[in-house]
Amino acid sequence: PATLQGQHTRLLHASVADYERVQQQVRAAFVAHGSFSGDVCFVRQDGSRVWARVQGYALGQAAEEAGTLWILEDGTAERAALHEQDWAQQHDPLTLLPHRDTLAQRLEALMAQRASTPEAEPAGVLLFLDLDYFKHINDSLGHAVGDQLLQAVAERLGACVRTTDTVARQGGDEFVILLSEIEQRDDAARIADKLLKACAHPVRVGSHELHVTL
Repeated sequence: PATLQGQHTRLLHASVADYERVQQQVRAAFVAHGSFSGDVCFVRQDGSRVWARVQGYALGQAAEEAGTLWILEDGTAERAALHEQDWAQQHDPLTLLPHRDTLAQRLEALMAQRASTPEAEPAGVLLFLDLDYFKHINDSLGHAVGDQLLQAVAERLGACVRTTDTVARQGGDEFVILLSEIEQRDDAARIADKLLKACAHPVRVGSHELHVTL
């Protein structure tokens, strides 16, 4: 746009640090190849972010000093699609909770962190939960009712934990909760009690009022 003509390109970046980081990448690429190609995040005038696939070429010879030609292609939609695809691969499609593989990755990362700084990092706790008589609900009321019950329970479990914790669906009616920063055992016990109380309230699915125990 005309408002950017004559302005320094650092105005397109969220911060000076971001601008300098990209400039370092550009200089290194021009020294090595005489060109640059990569995805760069810019900031619009309203503060929103936009991803662009940026290609830069040296004119006349393989050096920036001779002048450069730049081509920018909006890659925001493609980036968002890749993000959605990545998210879908890590989450259960029914409850939208992380699935067992994602839980395993986070548990492995927590254990590695704990091993590197055993004195500084709080311990982690795993809670295993399943719904009592869930098979009976599925068989008598149908899978659609069972699915809605699982969704309601997943929402309640997620509301009981902190942002640093992970509520995952292990499969079927089984859930696993990773409490990543627990200072004392009593802290885990309080969260477990909170989970039990949250699920003790009846769940209404259509005309059915379902009582859940863990």
